[in-house]
Amino acid sequence: MPRLDALAQWRAQLAEELTQLQQHLGEAGLLMRDQQLACDALRDRLANDPLVLVCVAEFSAGKSELLNALLFPDAGCRLLPAAPGATTMCPVELGWDARLPAQLALLPIETHGEPLTLAQWRERPEAWHGLPLDVDQPQAMAAALQAVTQTRQVSREQARAWGLTPAGAGRDRVAVPAWRHALLNVPHPLLASGLVVVDTPGLGALGVEPGLTLGLLPAAAAVFFVIDASRGVSRGDLDLWQTHLDDPALSRFVVLSKLDLLADPLSTPAEQAMLIQDQCTQVARTLGVPQSQVFAVSAREALTAGLGDSGAARQERLTASGMLPLKGAIIEQLLPQRQQLLTLAVASFTQSLQGQLTRHVRELRRSHAQQMLELRALEAKTGGRADQISQRLTREEAEFAAQSERVQALQADHAQQLSQVLTPLGDALWREVDAQLAAILAGPWYLPRSANAFAQLFDGLQRRVDELEGALQAMAEDLARRLADIETGDPMPYTAPQPPDLARLRNDLAQIQGGYARYFGVRQMARMTVPQFVEQFRRMLTSRMRSVFDHAIHQIKLWSRATLEPLEEPLAQRETYLVRRRETLARAQSARAELLHSLTELVRQDELLLAQAEQGQRLAAALRAAAQQNPGHAEAVASELQDAAA
Repeated sequence: MPRLDALAQWRAQLAEELTQLQQHLGEAGLLMRDQQLACDALRDRLANDPLVLVCVAEFSAGKSELLNALLFPDAGCRLLPAAPGATTMCPVELGWDARLPAQLALLPIETHGEPLTLAQWRERPEAWHGLPLDVDQPQAMAAALQAVTQTRQVSREQARAWGLTPAGAGRDRVAVPAWRHALLNVPHPLLASGLVVVDTPGLGALGVEPGLTLGLLPAAAAVFFVIDASRGVSRGDLDLWQTHLDDPALSRFVVLSKLDLLADPLSTPAEQAMLIQDQCTQVARTLGVPQSQVFAVSAREALTAGLGDSGAARQERLTASGMLPLKGAIIEQLLPQRQQLLTLAVASFTQSLQGQLTRHVRELRRSHAQQMLELRALEAKTGGRADQISQRLTREEAEFAAQSERVQALQADHAQQLSQVLTPLGDALWREVDAQLAAILAGPWYLPRSANAFAQLFDGLQRRVDELEGALQAMAEDLARRLADIETGDPMPYTAPQPPDLARLRNDLAQIQGGYARYFGVRQMARMTVPQFVEQFRRMLTSRMRSVFDHAIHQIKLWSRATLEPLEEPLAQRETYLVRRRETLARAQSARAELLHSLTELVRQDELLLAQAEQGQRLAAALRAAAQQNPGHAEAVASELQDAAA
C-alpha cells in the first residue's frame, strides 16, 4: 500500500533485514568485531537520519497556516497558532521520535543569558518545560500550542542583554518572547519518515534567534520562503532573502500564501489564473529562482476543504488551494534525497561485509582442508607420518610467533604516527582559531582588512588540511612498504585501503567561509554591532569549523582501524587453528578411532561453515537489493495526491 509513509516502512524493512543478517552471522561465529560496530552504526542511521525543512518569512506571512494545511488538514481546527493576533513568537520544530511521548517542549527565554548553543541545550532535557499532548483531542492540542505565542515584559536593557532587538522607542519595558525554542513531538507520516519541519518567527522582527541564521539555515535540506501573495515581494521580504537565503547551495521553495485574498468577484476564473501566474513569474524574476520552485497556495482553502465538503467539491477546493503540487514537491524532491543517501550507505556496508566474509570463510576452509589432509595422512600412516606433521606444525608455530610480533610492532608504530598527525588538530588549534576570530570581530569588522583577515583564517585551515593529507599519504606509503613483508596466513595479498579523501573537508570549509563572509559587509552593520549576536556568531562559527574537522578526524580513525584490524583476524584464526591442529594431532596419535571421529567432525564443520556463509551472502545481497528498491516513490505521490483529493 504505497503512501507517504513508504519511506518509513522501507527503512523499517532494511533495519529488520539488517538484524536478521547480524543475528545469523553472530550465531555462526562469522561476525567480526569491526563488522559488529558497522552493523550498529548503520542501524542507528536507519533509525535517526532527519531531513530538515525550514519555513522562513516575515511575521504574519502565513507560515503557521501553511504548515497546518500541509501537516494537519484533517484535524478539524488550527493546531499551530495562525488566527489573527496569535503570532508564533519562537521557532517551533516539528518532528516525531517514537521513543518520546507526544509533547510540546519549551526552552525558556532566560537561556539566552547562558553561553550554550541550541544543540547543547538539546542535551539537557531538564532545562525544558514539557507540556503533554493528547493527539486524540485536537482542540486541547491547539490550546496547549498557544504557549508559543506567549510574551513577557522585561526591561529594555534585559532584552538587549539576551541579544534581542526590542521594538517600541521610548519604552522602558518591552515585550519579548516567553520561550526561546519549542520542540513539538507529534506522530505524522511525513514526520515519521524522517522529515523535521521548523516554523520560524519573522527573522527581521522581535524574537530573533541567532542560532537559526548561523546554524540551522545553512544545514537545512530545504527552505520554504513564504510571501504574502496579496502584497508580493515587500522590502522586508527582499531584505530577508538577500541577507539569509540568497545562497544557490540551499534548496529553496518560494510559497505565495494567502491566495484567497486575491479573489475578485468581478474577475473571471481565467483572469484570476492569469493574475496568479503573473504574480509567480514576477516573484521568480525578483528572487532569481526557477518558476518551478514557486508555488501559489491558499492554506485556508485547503483547511476548509475537509470540514464539510466531500467528493467532487472537496477535490475542487483542494485543487484550487494549490496545496497538492506543494506536497508533491516535498514527496518527489526531498524524501528521495534521504532514501538515496541511505541506499548508498547500505550498499557500501554490504559490499564491505561480503568481501570480508569471503576472506574470512576462505581462510577457515583453507585451515579445514589442511587439517583434513593431515588427518587422512595420519589415518593411512600414523607412525612416521605423524612425526613429520608434528615437525611441520612446530615450524609453522614458530613462524606464526614471529609474524605476530611484527604485526604488533606495526600497530604500535601506526598508532604513534596517527597520534602525531592528529595532535595539531586538537584543543590548542581551536583555542588559537577562536582567539583569531575574536580579534577579527573586536575590530571594525566592515573594513576590507577585517574581511581579508577572515579569509586568511580559512586559508590557514585549508593549509592544515593540505598538511594533514600529506601526512596521511606518507603514513599509507610507509604502511604499504611494511605490509609487503608481513605474511598473515591469508593466501591472497592484503592491500591496505587508501586514506580518506579530504575533499569534503575542504568543501565544507569553503561553504562555511562563504556562508559567514556575508556578515563582513555594510548590510550586516546593525546586526554586528550587537555584542550578544557577535558572541553567538563567534561561538557558532568556531563550533561549525571544529565540527567538520572532527568529522574528518573520525573518518581518519575509522580508516586507521579498518587498515589494521583485518591483519588481526587472520592471525587470530591462524593461532586458533594451530592450537586445534596440535590438539587434533595429539588425539590422532593416541587412538585411530579418535582420528576417524575428528576427520568426520571436521568434514561436518566445513559443510556447515559453507552453508552458513552462503546464507550470510544471500542475506547481505537481499539487504542491498531492498535498499536499491524505490520505496513506492512514484506510486506514493500519485496515491497521496489522489487520497487528498478524495
